[in-house]
Amino acid sequence: RASHDESAESDHAEELGSWQIQIHTLGGGPAHGVFADKRDYQGCIRLSRRFGAGALALKIHDGIHTLHDLLFLSTTTILNDPLQLVDRASDNTEHAHPHPLRDAYFSISAFGWGDDCAVKFRIRPTRPLDQAELDPEARPRCDLLEARAGQDARAATQLINEWVTHADFSWTLEVQYADDPLRCPVDNTMVEWQTPFTPIAQVTLARDESGGPQVIEGASGDAVGELVASRRVAPARHVEHIDHGPHVEAMGSAKQDRFRRRHHRRGREEIV
Repeated sequence: RASHDESAESDHAEELGSWQIQIHTLGGGPAHGVFADKRDYQGCIRLSRRFGAGALALKIHDGIHTLHDLLFLSTTTILNDPLQLVDRASDNTEHAHPHPLRDAYFSISAFGWGDDCAVKFRIRPTRPLDQAELDPEARPRCDLLEARAGQDARAATQLINEWVTHADFSWTLEVQYADDPLRCPVDNTMVEWQTPFTPIAQVTLARDESGGPQVIEGASGDAVGELVASRRVAPARHVEHIDHGPHVEAMGSAKQDRFRRRHHRRGREEIV
């Protein structure tokens, strides 16, 4: 069990950087809300360390209104209890890669997907990092930074900046569908679902005229910073109604009950 001082340190969010992004939704299939059609959106992304794990905050907007926000952690499960979450934060450190751009990040909480379906989200690097994309003189510098990045937030920030400045980096946003209330409980954040992931969007860094990434300075006080700071237990939720179709939202108790009833009826029909 972690001491009080260790718990406080693990609960402290270490900010690693924030950037403007572009989101291209893939549409098709059973996609809902902002993901229903092929379309380009703006947004911002923020990397940090939270509860001993890597954290990624994603905000999607249309230039004026927030359409969706998500908070991910680099662990697939988490305690849904604020005191135990902080006490056992050190258990999550093994899930945080020293290089934050190598990690996949998970929403952990279930979201409503249409009227009676449930999903979880994952965002991962579209392809593995390849040092061949870096300038030869930058490679030994990145090796040294990566060796320090696990314990040094400043080194992790420098490492990320090297990659996003000089390499063509992108993420793939995916959903994981719940197909059974026992295998995929929507109210237990300690159970990792085993269903496959389906891509729904590509996320790339916005570039300025010189080709460099558009960094958000002083992110600790902006909307992305507030998104991370305001989440303690439920790692993600929908924040605003969107007026162009069914939206994706964190599952409340009523949606959870509908999900269970629908799958219970389906199970009885299959048995008959």
